Amino acid sequence: MKKSTTVYTVMAVLALLCLGGSPAFAGWTVVSLHPAGAEGSCANGVSGGQQVGYAWFSGNYHAGLWSGTAASWVDLNPAGANYSKAYGVSGGQIVGWAFQSTYPPYEPEGRAILWNGSDGSWIDLNPALEGENAYYSKAYDASGDQQVGWATFGGHGTAALWSGSAESWVDLNPGGPFMSGGSWASCAYGVSGGQQVGWAETDSGRHAALWSGTAESWADLNPPGATYSNAYGISGGQKVGDAAFEQFGLDNYHAGLWSGTAGSWVDLNPSEATSSSATGVSGGKQVGFATIGSNKHASLWSGTAASWVDLHALLPAGYTESRAYGIDVSAGEIWVAGHADDEAMLWHYTPEPAPVPALVEQIQQILEFTEDSVAEGELEGVGPGKSADNRLRALVNMLEFAGYAIISEDYDMAWDQLTAALAKCDGQSTPPDFVEGDATRGLATMIEELIAELWEMP
Repeated sequence: MKKSTTVYTVMAVLALLCLGGSPAFAGWTVVSLHPAGAEGSCANGVSGGQQVGYAWFSGNYHAGLWSGTAASWVDLNPAGANYSKAYGVSGGQIVGWAFQSTYPPYEPEGRAILWNGSDGSWIDLNPALEGENAYYSKAYDASGDQQVGWATFGGHGTAALWSGSAESWVDLNPGGPFMSGGSWASCAYGVSGGQQVGWAETDSGRHAALWSGTAESWADLNPPGATYSNAYGISGGQKVGDAAFEQFGLDNYHAGLWSGTAGSWVDLNPSEATSSSATGVSGGKQVGFATIGSNKHASLWSGTAASWVDLHALLPAGYTESRAYGIDVSAGEIWVAGHADDEAMLWHYTPEPAPVPALVEQIQQILEFTEDSVAEGELEGVGPGKSADNRLRALVNMLEFAGYAIISEDYDMAWDQLTAALAKCDGQSTPPDFVEGDATRGLATMIEELIAELWEMP
């Protein structure tokens, strides 16, 4: 007999019951990404199975790329650069900065960099304004074909947006360049879906900022009552950062989440923490760090202060501080990039299968036993010609309907179907069996045991 489509459908539905949530720390692993020979390291961004950050060797910072293990480290430091760091990764794009010192009378300068994958190729994003090259620039995040960061002209930093080249640079500074009456300073840290977040200096201090591709689109996200604020990450309509309020002490900033305007602010500061900051967001999850006692702890939230999870608790004993900077959520899995003390760290959550209810497991075993027995020739229909196949199919249908009934918790229906199925394979002359073979008695016993379990159900 060919395996019926219906049996596969029932088995698929039963398999879905194996998926679900798990306790807070179940399914979590932590991997040190610290490269061999490095004096220290830090992971800043994560996306699509890749992590970026930097490590330092003999005091020199080198931008780097990982693929989930310390051994996968790839040194991205551009040829001729003294130092470099990578901050963000998306779709194979990696952004950061590189620094090359020159001899007097020239001053050191750092330039925003865009790497295309791990082959070492890179693009200098350092922009120019009115014929003057930026003295300093950095790129912090990438999404789609956009990159964000900041550039310094005349001693004032300005939020920057690029689309893959230095020439594509857009000045996001509210009001235009400082020299022309714009904000004293601004910076863009995150980008997603054509929007950018960061901060801008205003008459009343530093305020979290949201842009939509132009300086004129700037929107003030400073929460009501906040003295100052910053926005660091954006994804799926959510923005994260931190804010300071006088009632908590200006040094005790609080992690926060926006879903729209300044008034949408949600305070994420855990009750156990004196201060906190949210630096990354993805798939409705937020990461950052919280000050517990006198130490920073890498942290994970799900939209509220009460949802706080202390990721530091997942680390092996001996680490003093930790911070999380980047997060990627995909198909239920969570990757978090950060560091513990001076080691780059990757936290990874994989959903664990939920326990299969006993009744579901029993009917699943009966269905599997039936299919295997038919395939091995140990269970076949009784009767001449097509009537044998029809009787076998009828028995299988009863078991399938029992499976659907158990999934739906309709135990009366399951009882009726299983009782009818048992009568067709119990070896009694009345009513006559629909099947025969070496597996018949085993099948009847399994059905009897499940009926006994159903008897105990309310």
